[in-house]
Amino acid sequence: EPGVFTAGEAVEVKGTRYTLVFEAGKLRSIKDKDGTTILTGKQLAINELRIFNDRGDSYLAGKMPARFFTTTGNKLEIVEDGPVRTVIRITSQLRCGNKWFFKPTNDVVQHVMMNKHGTHRIDFITRIENRTRNIRIQACFPVPVDRPVFRTEVPFGHVERDPASQEGNSWGSKNKRFAHYDRSFPTINWMDVSSASERKGMAIMNIGLPEQEISQDRDMVFLTLLRSTGYIGTLFPGNVPLLLGPFYSIPEAYEIGSHEFRYSVYFHDGDPAAASITTEAMALNVPLHASAVRAPKATREGDAAPPSPRGFITVEPASVVVTAIKQSEDDPAEIVVRLLETSGSPATGTVSFDLPVRAARLLDLVERPVSGIEVHGSKSFTFSSKPHEILTLGITLDRAC
Repeated sequence: EPGVFTAGEAVEVKGTRYTLVFEAGKLRSIKDKDGTTILTGKQLAINELRIFNDRGDSYLAGKMPARFFTTTGNKLEIVEDGPVRTVIRITSQLRCGNKWFFKPTNDVVQHVMMNKHGTHRIDFITRIENRTRNIRIQACFPVPVDRPVFRTEVPFGHVERDPASQEGNSWGSKNKRFAHYDRSFPTINWMDVSSASERKGMAIMNIGLPEQEISQDRDMVFLTLLRSTGYIGTLFPGNVPLLLGPFYSIPEAYEIGSHEFRYSVYFHDGDPAAASITTEAMALNVPLHASAVRAPKATREGDAAPPSPRGFITVEPASVVVTAIKQSEDDPAEIVVRLLETSGSPATGTVSFDLPVRAARLLDLVERPVSGIEVHGSKSFTFSSKPHEILTLGITLDRAC
């Protein structure tokens, strides 16, 4: 049964799908519902924060320092354990110890959330009161497989990333102090680490955090939360591999003040396409909002069953997602719906509406008509998609119904 248990100095928080094991206020391991450990933080804990000097500029990160520092004084508290979710709060301090002079302490509040229905994500909210300049703060995640393949989302698709430096064509081959450039990748909503042969995988999802770095040994992924650098160009050329501009001071870019970051981990069986990672990441970025509504009188008096769940639009399969719903630029009576195939495989599926559909047609990206679409039973129609294809549909509803 879900609950909170103690085993020596460890605290186990058991949810409907996962059990989180904390030691000294840090998340050390995650177990599946059958008790199997699926992720372990050895040298660094899961979602451990690390801070270090970054003497780069607005264009380029600084050389990788020899030392990193992590949170101290971690205190754990269960702040919610209800029918919807379990929330653990961890307060700590984060201090960059290799600063020469001023070494302020940054206050950190982290929330770890396990939802009890719907999604199997483990969500994190990290709030940092930053008081330190010229630093970088990253969230650390161990890699759960021995032979990882790394993939990141790009606009309307995903690509495989190779963290190995290519000899003669990399930052590392030019200067070893900047080899970490070759292991840092732009990311939209997720980076996936998986192994089909081991049937294990983990996606690290985020909201608006565009960089993830892979460790040299490929055993850690670092999600960059905050980078503090208050100038364009630099007065210290040795801190960057090349100069890209003159020196200008931008004090606001030191990012002093309060910041909140949201991100998640999502485990799967090693097949990113089947796991619908893009769909799950979209749900993180565009969450459902609940509103209280008054039930019909007959329902309140017990004379009728509650209304069944309803949705304006339903798309199958799950690998095809709705990315936009808007009014047509040319016809106010027409609704434009854009679909995206996310798995990288051809798809055939169905689009269903809650209201009757009078007409449907396929459009191009600038909403010019391509062909008509046959509507089945007045509320649905089928479609075919190529891998990663964007489909634009023009829908006219029967507003008389």
